[in-house]
Amino acid sequence: MELELKAPPAARGFSMIEALIASLLMVIVVLALVPLFARSMQNTLAGREYSVATQHSRSRSDQFYQLPLTGEELVVPNGNDELVQPDWWDSASHLWSTTTPATPPPWRRTTTVRQYNVNDLLQSGELVTPLDGATPAPQVHLREVIVEVESTRESGAAGEGRSVVLTTVRGF
Repeated sequence: MELELKAPPAARGFSMIEALIASLLMVIVVLALVPLFARSMQNTLAGREYSVATQHSRSRSDQFYQLPLTGEELVVPNGNDELVQPDWWDSASHLWSTTTPATPPPWRRTTTVRQYNVNDLLQSGELVTPLDGATPAPQVHLREVIVEVESTRESGAAGEGRSVVLTTVRGF
């Protein structure tokens, strides 16, 4: 008498249909996670750009804060109520340049200097009336330096470029 050993049904393995269903479930789970990874990459790039823009704007703001209040870089020209200084990041030299580049640079920085009388602040609580560059020095009590750094990157799959604005006010 021969004994035939048969494995119980649970030990026989997966059928082809069970394997296809398991594969389909795995594909659905992976496809559901893809948008999360894409969004994570967008957020990482945005965070990096904000950090770089903040670093560039803080660096420029610190440079102006170190200058004497009567320094040449802070003097508003006669006939104007602000001094605007644009510059661009040169990727090759890793320096800021005031010459307009032939190809779009990754960063554009604009520094704006305005001067005010303290009465402007006392009357309205805000700096709303900038003084002309021809205003006599004793009447100028405050200088406002606004540094805006913008990414020139076009909007795309990784999101759009970022910008940061820092404002510093110094008194005499």
